[in-house]
Amino acid sequence: MAKHLIVMFLVIMVISSLVDCAKKPFVQRVKNAASKAYNKLKGLAMQSQYGCPIISNMCEDHCRRKKMEGQCDLLDCVCS
Repeated sequence: MAKHLIVMFLVIMVISSLVDCAKKPFVQRVKNAASKAYNKLKGLAMQSQYGCPIISNMCEDHCRRKKMEGQCDLLDCVCS
């Protein structure tokens, strides 16, 4: 009976170590994919030709409430 318990304990230890080994690369791959996606979105946001058409409408409305004219300049709203 004691031998069976020792064998079961060793089997459980081997299985748990294999699970830990498999989990680390998976988590690392998910983190890498998330950081790549974040960097792509950040790069797109830095390009004003993609963001200004969306922001310009909000900027014009914002500046119109201030009775000024608004322009989108590098993703910033400039009221003049």
